[in-house]
Amino acid sequence: VICFVNNKLVVTMMRDWDEAAQPEEMVLQRDEVIKVLTYNLNISVAPRETRLSSLNELIQFIDHEDPRQHDEELAHGIANPLFTKLAYAFTVSPMDDEVGIIAAALEVIYRGASREEIGKSYFEIGSTMLPMLVDMVTMKKMTPANVGEVLLEKDDRLPAIQERVPGGYSNGDYEDSCHSTAVSKTLKILRYYSRILTVMVPMAHYPGFLDKMVSRLNTKWLDNLEE
Repeated sequence: VICFVNNKLVVTMMRDWDEAAQPEEMVLQRDEVIKVLTYNLNISVAPRETRLSSLNELIQFIDHEDPRQHDEELAHGIANPLFTKLAYAFTVSPMDDEVGIIAAALEVIYRGASREEIGKSYFEIGSTMLPMLVDMVTMKKMTPANVGEVLLEKDDRLPAIQERVPGGYSNGDYEDSCHSTAVSKTLKILRYYSRILTVMVPMAHYPGFLDKMVSRLNTKWLDNLEE
């Protein structure tokens, strides 16, 4: 059994062969916690509830404001399985809450990390994911079935809470390509990447990147994006 006690990960183990034995508790070091959470995230595929449970454990762990610890998380590759999960969720159901939750978790880590570690993470996994990130923030043409019904964000905290209401973040005949929280968080992740010179140049040269960012800037949706 894995749980958090005073912001520490405690693993409680039961000996199956000795029913009379008392449970043993073991407090893991931080690097060991990252390995456990990363492993759990990697093996959590189905059902959906299992994936969300692993995500919630991870979110409890990374929801802090310590830059050194965020650097440590990126250095241990914690962003890699998150990007893998994001790619799967975005492909299967782009408007699902799961897409927003994963993107928000990534943004929390990147927001608090140093530029050095963010740059390393970009070249390790972010550059591979750039086409997907661009697709996530690219607005799509609305169909008659979904005109006037888009996602509005009620609460920016984790996990994201959403509802469908008339109107919302749209630009004429276009709407978001995925969950609105995911769009907001992905734009912030791209902004964190763009602050690094060695990342800025290859990003700017990605086909269509600048045009799509300009198109996004022309929507009133960005008025709601936090500075």
